[in-house]
Amino acid sequence: MKQVLPALVIIALFFGSCSKDKDKSEEYLIFGQSHGECQGVHCLDVFKVTGTKLYEDKDDKFLTGNYLWYELSPAKYNLVADLKEMIPSKLRTEADQTFGCPDCYDQGALIIQFFDGENLHEFLIDTDKKSIPDYLHQFVDVVRERITLINN
Repeated sequence: MKQVLPALVIIALFFGSCSKDKDKSEEYLIFGQSHGECQGVHCLDVFKVTGTKLYEDKDDKFLTGNYLWYELSPAKYNLVADLKEMIPSKLRTEADQTFGCPDCYDQGALIIQFFDGENLHEFLIDTDKKSIPDYLHQFVDVVRERITLINN
C-alpha cells in the first residue's frame, strides 16, 4: 500500500496539471474601451472572446485584472467571433505598451489584451488615429464598431 500511494499522488498531480495547462493554453482576446471623464453605463466596457463564447466584465474597475465575467448571448458572440483573427500581425509581435496618450484629453482609450496560447500581450491604445501607428487604424475602427454593436 505504501508503494501505491505515491503513484496515486503522481497520477493525480499529472492529471491536475493537464487540466490547468489546458485552461491556460486557451487563446482569448480581451477588448474594451474606457472614458475617464464619463458618467453612465458605458464609461468602461470590457469583453472577452474565446473560441466559442463572449463574456462581459461586470466589475467595471479600470485595468485591475479582477474581471467578473458573465456570458453574453450566442448572437452577440457572432458579432465578434472574428476579432481574434483581425489582430494586426505587427501588434502580435510588439512588446506590451501604450500607443499615443489614451484618454489624456477625454478622447477615450481602447484596451486590448490577448493570450496567444503561450504569452499574454497587453496594450492601451489612443482612439485618436493621429497618435497611433497606421497599421492600427482599421483595427481600432473595427473594435469600436463591434463594441457599439454589442451594446445595442
